[in-house]
Amino acid sequence: MALPCMNPQDVVQRQLDAYNRHDLAAFVATYAEDAELYRVPATTPALRGRQALGDFYRDHRFQALSLLVENEKRGLFDQSTDYASLLMGELYVAYGLSKPAEDIFNKLLKKDILTRTRAETWLHKAELHYQQDQFDEAREILESDRVNGLSPELSTQRDLVLANVLIATKHFSQAQKVLDGVPDSSPDRIFADYNIAVAMIRNQQTDAGLKLLARVYNRPKSDPTHDAVRDRAALTAGLVNIKEKHYDAAVNALARVATEGPFSNDAMLTMGLAFYNADEPQKALPLWLALVNRNSADSSVQEALGLAPQAYEKLGALPQALTGYRYAAATYRDELRKVEAAILNIDKGTWLESLLPTEK
Repeated sequence: MALPCMNPQDVVQRQLDAYNRHDLAAFVATYAEDAELYRVPATTPALRGRQALGDFYRDHRFQALSLLVENEKRGLFDQSTDYASLLMGELYVAYGLSKPAEDIFNKLLKKDILTRTRAETWLHKAELHYQQDQFDEAREILESDRVNGLSPELSTQRDLVLANVLIATKHFSQAQKVLDGVPDSSPDRIFADYNIAVAMIRNQQTDAGLKLLARVYNRPKSDPTHDAVRDRAALTAGLVNIKEKHYDAAVNALARVATEGPFSNDAMLTMGLAFYNADEPQKALPLWLALVNRNSADSSVQEALGLAPQAYEKLGALPQALTGYRYAAATYRDELRKVEAAILNIDKGTWLESLLPTEK
């Protein structure tokens, strides 16, 4: 099935509008139902159909970047369409690949492009500066008229990035003022509330910051991105309460973190610390023992490896403590060997090819 008749510029604009709204369904709708995308040098399509394309971009951003680069080289996404370049640049930023992202943004800014596309390019360039700890450069862009013309959604994103810059440079009151401007109806309000809470705590407004964190982590579950913010807020509240020696409050906050979410390891480690500091090592030990059975490359697991024997020692179980210390030492040596092997692999110069998706 073909798309309704329209010129290429209209298609690109529809894609850009959908992208700015973070509307994957609308973006994918610009493709024909029987669209086919290829991975060079294959002569058969790697993706066939609009649904497959949507699933691909939703779940495989790194592969999406690879596919965009390959299709751009084949002329399927020509640089003159601007949108493909902008999308590639943003994906490069997301994966910390600053040089290719900066090259793309600089090329776009030298061209005669749409006002909104130019503003979004400047926004991503500011994000790149922030990622590289170039806070003055990022702030100068974000507070200038170069980002005028952004969509409402991206204007909110601009506020969030600017607030992060201000927090990083310890301008906490200014960060709060910026974030207060994020509309309550915005889906990004949860990010604003979390960042305001962090700014408050770092500005010595601990009680107010903890109350706002509680408002964040007590929100109902929604989607994975917002749920991760909820978990991060609960984890932050737990850490702050431990620092304030409010151990029961720390445990209550940490109990809100999803047991299988991205912050579950950190929450288990931190809850164990709350119990341990409250002189309840018998409650900390089961958490740390469960944690040491997880992926030993995780920093929280590595910390638990050393803390579990300490709990045994505090409980007077010295043989178990000695066994735990020996196991921790052996695990650390094994992880160190893996790091050394990874360094050797990187030095060979072929590591990047190993990350690329294989043709099926």
